[in-house]
Amino acid sequence: MGDFGLGRIISSKTKMDSFPIDKIIASLEGRLSGGEQKELELWLAESAENQNLYYELRKVARLSDQVKVDFQPDEYKALESVNRKLRFRRIATWSQRIAASFVFLFILTRVILHVLPDVNQLEVNSIGQQVIYLSDSSKVTLAANSQLKYHKQFTGNERDVVLQGKAYFEITPNNRLPFVIRTQNTKIKVLGTKFLVDANNPQKEIVVVDEGHVAFTSLKSDKSKTLELTANEIGTWNATSDSLSEQLNNDPNANAGFSKRMIFKEAPLKTVIHDFERYYQVKIELADKSLETRKYSGSFSNLEAEKAIQILGNSLNLNIVKNENTYIVQP
Repeated sequence: MGDFGLGRIISSKTKMDSFPIDKIIASLEGRLSGGEQKELELWLAESAENQNLYYELRKVARLSDQVKVDFQPDEYKALESVNRKLRFRRIATWSQRIAASFVFLFILTRVILHVLPDVNQLEVNSIGQQVIYLSDSSKVTLAANSQLKYHKQFTGNERDVVLQGKAYFEITPNNRLPFVIRTQNTKIKVLGTKFLVDANNPQKEIVVVDEGHVAFTSLKSDKSKTLELTANEIGTWNATSDSLSEQLNNDPNANAGFSKRMIFKEAPLKTVIHDFERYYQVKIELADKSLETRKYSGSFSNLEAEKAIQILGNSLNLNIVKNENTYIVQP
């Protein structure tokens, strides 16, 4: 039996550099060496998709044996073979082989297209926090132990992604192409905004909007209402009642760990210190308790802890002293 035309079909359809086509063909033909067998087994162990593809191809190969296909899908060789068969007046037999070969190739192509993932679709599974830039320049900050599925290039009437876990989105505005996020239970539709989606809990999903406007909808029921959320609002989906609710966000820096910025407007210094400690994971103490009510307005973006704390002190005419791992704020 030949190589079934696998190399030609898979390379043109999948373009997968890691796809071990030579070893799969050798395995199906029973001529795989010991070392190659071990490499093939390692590839099979990588994912269920790899195993499914291999076993589907093996089924097709067995079908090929049943119809005694030995046709090589090379146009020039095929023509030479047909001409040779014509000279010996064996047209019927050879035509049957050609027909069987094309049936085989058709089935094989359908198998590959069904089993292999869309080559335009990417999947990121984060171990720690990870930043992803999409083809439209939108930025997604994926939380640890989360998954994002998206396309290399967006097609159709919307920019769609699928989220498992938690992520912060900074979406590039495009009035003609809405951005849609689908989780297991809900859908979030936006035009251009900054917001957090927390789908870690199967009983409750949360959207926290920092800027712009989003539409938050349940996927569990066609009758579920759509919640319209704007800046400083939180939307919550509850699994028990399949209901959506909204409330004001009293913590404007709740998403600072993802957005990398903090904003304060006439905030008490006690609140500022709390947000600094949470964001920078440092210890800050006020030497005088009367400083707690001192008001501060300002913003910080992508600054290291010591630099930000020094700016805070200078803005309020306060002294900052570092004692081992603690920053002490003095009048």
